[in-house]
Order: sequence, then C-alpha cells, then structure tokens
Amino acid sequence: MNRARVLALAYEVLSALIALWASYWFAVSYGYNFGYDNHATYLVGALRLHDPAVLTRDWLAAECTPYHPIFGYIGWALWALDEEGWGFAYANVAAVTAIGLSIYAICRAFAGSRLALPVFLVPLAFAMQTRTHSVAVSYIADFIIQPSTLGGLGWTAGIAAFLTGRWLLSGVLFGLGGLLHANYLVLGFPVLGMAHLLIENPWDWRSLVRRLVRQLGPSVVALLILSPVIFATASHPDADRAREIFQTIRSPHHYMPLNFTGRFMPLGAWQVLGIGAAWPLLRGRHGPGPRLAALLIAIAVLLWSGTFLTTWTFVPSVSQLFPWRVAPFSDLLAQVALAGAAASLVCEPARVREYPKPALLLVVAGVVMLCVDRAKSDSPWISRILLGTVVVGVVGTLVGLGFDALVRRTAPRNVSPIPIESRVSGGWPTSLAAAFAAPSPLPRYAAIALMPLALLLWNRVSARFLTPTAIERESSLLHGFDSREEALYRWIRENTPTEARFLQPPLMERFRISSRRAIVVDWKSAPILPDELLEWYVRLGAVAGRSAPRGSSEVGSGYDAMDSARLRTLRDRYAVDFAVVRRGREASLKDWPVVYSNAGYAVLDLRSPRPE
Repeated sequence: MNRARVLALAYEVLSALIALWASYWFAVSYGYNFGYDNHATYLVGALRLHDPAVLTRDWLAAECTPYHPIFGYIGWALWALDEEGWGFAYANVAAVTAIGLSIYAICRAFAGSRLALPVFLVPLAFAMQTRTHSVAVSYIADFIIQPSTLGGLGWTAGIAAFLTGRWLLSGVLFGLGGLLHANYLVLGFPVLGMAHLLIENPWDWRSLVRRLVRQLGPSVVALLILSPVIFATASHPDADRAREIFQTIRSPHHYMPLNFTGRFMPLGAWQVLGIGAAWPLLRGRHGPGPRLAALLIAIAVLLWSGTFLTTWTFVPSVSQLFPWRVAPFSDLLAQVALAGAAASLVCEPARVREYPKPALLLVVAGVVMLCVDRAKSDSPWISRILLGTVVVGVVGTLVGLGFDALVRRTAPRNVSPIPIESRVSGGWPTSLAAAFAAPSPLPRYAAIALMPLALLLWNRVSARFLTPTAIERESSLLHGFDSREEALYRWIRENTPTEARFLQPPLMERFRISSRRAIVVDWKSAPILPDELLEWYVRLGAVAGRSAPRGSSEVGSGYDAMDSARLRTLRDRYAVDFAVVRRGREASLKDWPVVYSNAGYAVLDLRSPRPE
C-alpha cells in the first residue's frame, strides 16, 4: 500500500472515530431516562414478562391487545439487566449513537469519503438544536428507548444502504424498522415504491421488479407478521367511532393538522432549500445524488398529499396513517443536501456554473423562510447554523475560483493535466506524482480544511447540551421524580397485595410501571383495537364523572372532584381495592379509612368502610 493510500485510510478512520464521538455525545445529550412518558404504555407488556405476578387484574395489561409486542420482549430483556432501568437508558444511548452513525453513512454515500465528516457534522448540529423533532410531534430520536427509536434507526440505516444501491440490505433494514413500529412499515411502501420509480430506468420493468422485490420483500414479511393487528384495527365495525375518539380527543396533537399548521413552514422551507442547494448533485437517475433526491421527493409527496387530505378535506383514514411520522427524515435529507452542496462548492468551485437561476431562487427562498420562522422561535442557533453553512459555501466558492485561477495561470506550461481517471482512485490521488501533476490541489486542501471548521461549529452548537448540569437535568435516573409520588409508589409496593386494583388520578401516567399494581384506567395508555379503545373511553368517563370527556383536563379535574357516591359506584363496578386521591380530598370521602398519606396524596382502603 503506497503512502497516499495509507493517508487516505488514516483520514477515513479518523473521520469515522470523530463521527462516533459526536454521535455518542448527541445520544448522551438526551440524558439517561426510564419509566415515564411512552414507557408508561409500551412497557406494560414488558413488565408482565419481567414479573408475571403483577398486573394480573389490570384490564389493559391482561385483556387488551399489547402495544408493539416485539418491543415488549426487548423491554423484558433490558429489565432483566437492571431492575432500576439503567439498561433502558444505556440502550437508548446505544440506539441514538447508531442513528448518528447511520446519518454519517448517509453523508458518506452522498458526499464521498473525503467530505463525509464535515458534511455529517452540519445535520448533526441541526439535530442537537431540533432534537430531530418536526411537524406533528414527530421525531427520529428521543429521550427514551421506544419502538419509534428503533424504527427510526431502521430507516436511517436503510436510507444509507439505499443511496449506495444495496437494495436487499436496505429492504431488510426498512423491514426491521417497520416490524418494530408498524407506522414506519405502512409508510415505507409508498415512499420506497415512488423513490424507485424516480431512479434508474422506470421503463425497464424487469429491473424495476427486481429492485422492488429486494427493497419491499422484507417489509411484506413484516406486514404478514403484524397483519392481524393492523387489519383488525381497520376492519372493526366500530372503527370510525374509535378513530374519532383517538384522533380528536386523545391525540389531536398528532392527527389534526389544523392544530399545528405553524409547523409546516419549516418543513416546506427545508425541502425547497435542500433541492435548490444540491441541484447539480441531484440530477439524473443514477448514483447517490439522484437517489437522495428521489427519497426527498417521495417523502414530500406523501407529506403534502397527506396534509392536503386532512386540511382542505378531512379523510380520517389518511390521518390515521400519520404521514407526518416521516417528516423528520425530509428535514434530515434536506440538511444533508445543503451541507453536501456547500462542501462540494468549496472543493469544486467551478460547479457553481451548474446552478440554474431557479435553483438559486429556491436557495434564497428556503433560507429566508427558515430565518423568518426561526426569528419567531426560541432557537436562534438554527438560523446561525443555516447562515454559517451558506456563507461557507459562498465564500469558499469565491476563494476557490480565485485560487484555481491562480494555480492554472502559474502552472508550468509543459505539464499536461492528468486525466481524472488516472489522477483519482476512490476520491484520492493514486500517487504523489499524480498529486503534484493535478491541475489544482484545492479539492484535497479544502476537504481537509473543512474538518476543523465543522468541528468548531459542532462544538459551539453542542456546548450547552453537554455540561454535567444539562445532562443531569435531562436524566430522570439522575434527578428523579416528584418525591411525593415516589413515596406513594414505594408504600404501595411494600404494603398492598400484589393483586390489588387501584383507582388513581388518571393523569398519573407512571402509576402502573412504578407501583406495579393494577389500575382501572389512565389517560396515557389508550388501547389499539377499536372495541378496546371504546371501553377505555367509557372507563375514562366513569372515573371523571363525565360521559364524554373532551380532553385530559376534563378527565383530571373530573377525578379530582370525586364524591362518595361516585367512588362507591366505581368500587362496585370495577372491584377496586384502593383509591388514591390528592391530599385534602380525603376529607370529603369519609366513608373509607385513610391508610397512607403524604404531602401530595392519600390512599383510601375501599375493601371495608370506615369503622364507626
């Protein structure tokens, strides 16, 4: 191996190590978390596997179709590693680190090995600020390990394989992501199908069929595995009523786009900017650039058609598909395209001539839209990263054009430029002689010079997220929860029968996971099948004292207004053993003894009335 090859390999290894380092700290910035938010729902099945003696009388755990059954086994294994939940925290760090490395693989496929690292650090800097969140509370990574995290990992890794043309590998990765999260599975079919129609030769039917079989075959297998639940959800006679409750009452923040229209501007702006900035890199039908463009266009078509069919006219089945799940990937691909374009222009400034006026107008429009939107938000760093990337591209292009002109004018007249195929192998000179004979050393120098610039950007953007104080603030396993709730859960675990059933304030989402006791219902954990969802809504109305509550505030306030007559009815209807009420409310519920109280809560024993 000659010296140039050794240097090239060393550069790639160094780039990969820095990408690993940055991805790790990106993951750590989410903190170490366990046992709340979506864990309250997704870990119910895992808790039953971990300890079969608990939740035996819990309606959701024992009678309803489990949420994400495969993730239940993953959760069971992580719980087996550590009872306190550190296995889940470390698993999230590992999964988000892998997402970061998958983004690096996307950048490497798109921009080449020399530019992979500086290009990668730009979208990762955006991700530090946005936390990968986009429209409709959609995201790629989050602060807890959950099915969507693993689905997002499958998609990012699948996109990297897609850009390199490894269709079967890409299909397997997309299929695994969909198997762990059915929403990703369903949305993968239109996105990948349309993307394949936009690349290669769509009229070559044999080639197209071969590509689609490799790409979508694993997803078809995953669909067959999950089909009983998917089709049961869609075909149930009460599906329409259940869907209305879930979309308009339980989760309008996900399914009712008129509630979050303000978030669509940055989504469209990123698409406009990404396509405009990378115009020369996206043309044609072959290679990573056109493939990235095909994915970006396919996702955009899905997003905007889904948005049109839920705003201009509302089609509930379209909303149920939750097309906005893939919005963060649209942002990510656009950011990769922008960073790749800027780096390409710095290294090959002559490519500026390949930009038509419409592409430049798209760039200007996208930058203006994003800056205007971010001026109204509390994320000034996003505008700074954006403008910094554009400025580096513009200034680098101008300096590069001048440098190239200087080199060409001062080069010896008797040295003929070496053909590109002789000069370059894998993006690097094949020998030192070829390097000296190249028309301009700018591409190599610029690629190396961009690395410290990108690292400086990453360091500045990440600084406030990576202090010990910030990480502790984000970590439930380090700062803990409300001490009153924790004391309540501890007393329940230590002093009540394992088979006991509780009434509790329905907004206390951590009750099942932390107390290890069955409950009647809570707001957070809605079942998946229509008949189960309708029963969940009936139970919510019963505990809230309202036949048709319209949101969490009504459910919470209704429960807090509990009187003795309603509590007695609920005890008899659902065979409740204990009731938890907020401190002070027990004074109006004197029919039952208080067996525990602290500054926040009181526990009533409903098994027998208070002795006279």
